[in-house]
Amino acid sequence: MSVLDQGIANVQNPAYAAALLTGFVEGYRENHPLRSGSPLPYLFVAVPMLLQAEILNNIRSTQLGLRGLVRKLSSSEIASTDVVLSIAEHARDFRSLTTEALAIMLATRLVILDAESSAVLPLKTELSGRAELPRDYATSVKLGKWFSELSMFEIASALKVTF
Repeated sequence: MSVLDQGIANVQNPAYAAALLTGFVEGYRENHPLRSGSPLPYLFVAVPMLLQAEILNNIRSTQLGLRGLVRKLSSSEIASTDVVLSIAEHARDFRSLTTEALAIMLATRLVILDAESSAVLPLKTELSGRAELPRDYATSVKLGKWFSELSMFEIASALKVTF
């Protein structure tokens, strides 16, 4: 296996995605006005955003929320291609990875899935700040907070995705 193939395997690892999604769900609930869980479809959009280097780097450096991130990604200085439009395609491509990550999160009791509302709720919220977390755990928490500030319609419009 080449170094590039190994790098891809490391990033497209369901356990790694599960750790990042746990942060996303934690951030969503922490910031949501009603302390609601994250709608399940959001996880399928969050994974490609957290695994694409260009988007991830811009999440780290953006302070203006999801709309600010979209403006930044759409600006001519940053985007050589339309990164925002690629999110929907990547969400489809990463469907099985997201499903595997969710299965890991449920099996390890990091989250629960509310069958009535299809919301994912964190069970363990004391994870932030632990040394063994992925480097971008805090970035995933940040993205979850941004998603909690907008309606599903606003997120779909901004990211050019359908739920």
